Amino acid sequence: MLTVACIVKDWEKAKDIIIKRPHEIYTSKIKYGYTPAYWASFYNNVTMLNHMLRTIESFNVTDEPREQILRDTFERGSDDGYTPAHAAARAGNIESLEFLVQNCPSGNMVLKTKTKKGITPAHSATYYGKQDALDFIMHATP
Repeated sequence: MLTVACIVKDWEKAKDIIIKRPHEIYTSKIKYGYTPAYWASFYNNVTMLNHMLRTIESFNVTDEPREQILRDTFERGSDDGYTPAHAAARAGNIESLEFLVQNCPSGNMVLKTKTKKGITPAHSATYYGKQDALDFIMHATP
């Protein structure tokens, strides 16, 4: 499963899974709903995020609009609503935050996403003491 490979940082296995079952990029999740993009953002693996994006861009989309696939990949939250932007902010990963702003259909609004308890990526950065991530978020959002 792609999500598990990302959790344990087995990036070569993750790439292999994407080649064999590319739909797992946007359908795979584990207990509590965390996705492959969540873990790639948490570990600041922008190379993997780009690999996911390039794979999605290569899809011959017929049934599901590409924008929805991108949302399901890079904007979907866990069962509690924690998104890849929350993960990147929590870990202080500016490069992942930049990737998400540049590539999510919602653009910089992805940084205003709220969990079910109203927690934003800025809250996550603040709580975990990631000042650089908080500064990025504050400058990137209107």
